Formats: sequence, C-alpha cells, structure tokens
Amino acid sequence: MLKIGLDANFPPFEYYQESTKAYTGFDVELMNGVAANMGYDKVEFVNTGLKDLVQGLQDKKYDVIASGFSITPVRQQDVDFSEPYLNDGFRVAVPAGSNIHGGIEVLEDRRVAVKNESFALDMVNDFGKAGKVIETKSIEEAINKVLDGEADCCVISRSAGSFFIANGYGDKIKFASDDLKTDSVAAAVRKGDKELLNSLNEGLRTFKKSQEFDQLKKTYFGEM
Repeated sequence: MLKIGLDANFPPFEYYQESTKAYTGFDVELMNGVAANMGYDKVEFVNTGLKDLVQGLQDKKYDVIASGFSITPVRQQDVDFSEPYLNDGFRVAVPAGSNIHGGIEVLEDRRVAVKNESFALDMVNDFGKAGKVIETKSIEEAINKVLDGEADCCVISRSAGSFFIANGYGDKIKFASDDLKTDSVAAAVRKGDKELLNSLNEGLRTFKKSQEFDQLKKTYFGEM
C-alpha cells in the first residue's frame, strides 16, 4: 500500500467529498493512476495541514506528498521532488464587473484575500504594499471574501481559479492579471529515498502519456 500525504482543504487538487465520504480531486485521481503504474493495488490518503506535510513525511506517516505541492528552494532542502506534473501560476482575481487590471501593483493599498500558509501568501507578503492582507482557510473562502465585499481582490493559483470559474463562479469572478509568478507542481518523497523516487517518476511518466491524464486536467482545470 502506498500512503499519500495531502492537505484536503485545497480544491481542485484535493478535498473531502461528503456525498461519498472520501477524498477526491486532481491529485487523488492522479496518484491512484500513478500508484497502479508503480505496482500498488491500494492507496491510502492521509489528511495533514499544509504546514505539517513535510514533517509528516519525515516522521514516516506517509510515503509521498501529493498536494498541489510547489517546488521551492526551501522545500528542496527537506524533500526530494519528482518530475513536475503540472505548471501553474498565481494571479489576481476580482469581481466579474470590476475594472481592476494589471500586475502585482494592483494589490497596493487594497484589501487582499489569500489562503493561509500558501505560496501565494508568501508572495503577497513579499510585495508588502497591500492595504490589508486577509488570510483564509481555503481558496474558495478567499474568493467569497471578494464577492462579499470584505476584500477588493484575492491572489489565487491559475489552476484553482480556473476550476472555480468553470464550476459555479464564471459569472461572478475573473482574473485581473496574467501570471504574477509561475511554478511547477510535483510530488515529494523523503530525502535520499532514491528507489521510491525512481519508481514514482516512472509511474508519472507512464500516466502523463495516457488519455486519462489529459481528461483529468480538463475535468479539474478546464482551459487553464
């Protein structure tokens, strides 16, 4: 059995589906397919908060992190990343009727909603000129802060924004910028676990060549 660590409060990558009482999302379906290619007949998903994912991996609570996990220099010190399976970016989103448009400068003196403990939050804090930074527990909550008028805009990933625009928010919210920053999303294993990493990469390469992978991207991200 392959154990996968994820933060289940991060749709469309992973979330808990009450109707089925199970985890679902892009990463969940991806890793089920990849694990099968690796020879595993069962996968267990372990829900862990984003800030504790690396520690949980090091404590051997699971074997792999697959959680919309961006490759960063800081994380590379603690884990070994697989080959990337998705290229993503971070954008400003605003109400559909807003005339706000531009680059990161549009955040200046504005109320900005952003998911806590996220790469996007680090980017907003590094910019340092937002009028107010409103941290939320999820990307959907950040979007709703904008729609409720509590925030002027939010900073979210292109992939997640595309998912929500395609699933109920298309007439409510829009992107107001191109990618402010791009990143690569990959799975991660414990530092030095070369055998598992090689198997994971081979499983990913095989799955990425399949029609199922192309369909997954369209299902969860639309035309991103």
